[in-house]
Amino acid sequence: MSTERIIQIAMELGSAIALSEQVHTLKGNQAQVLEDPAAADLLSSYQQARAQLENKLRDGLQVLPAEEEKLQALHQQLNDHPLIQGLVSAQEDFNNLMDSVYFVINQAVTGDECEADCGTCGGTCAH
Repeated sequence: MSTERIIQIAMELGSAIALSEQVHTLKGNQAQVLEDPAAADLLSSYQQARAQLENKLRDGLQVLPAEEEKLQALHQQLNDHPLIQGLVSAQEDFNNLMDSVYFVINQAVTGDECEADCGTCGGTCAH
């Protein structure tokens, strides 16, 4: 099979994924978070605090306990916010879809078969 045909099939797969329930839900939840000022501010504050902490660690600087506590408090607020919970759940569903797609492609490429109980693929293969 030609590279061009493989790329064409990959585009078709990408288009099918774009039309999936998982992508629709993820985009909807992303929009809800961005449209809600409190949720958007909370998410932005968490991302900024996490980036600052990661930069300090990368630069070999000491992270103060107050900085870690602030990040933990913001993380807890994220976990408690219903819109953000929905976004995280939708992201996990999308990631699971993509993991399944990758797994099936890998199975087809390697010719490996999943185990009889389908514990390794979650029942996504044709076993």
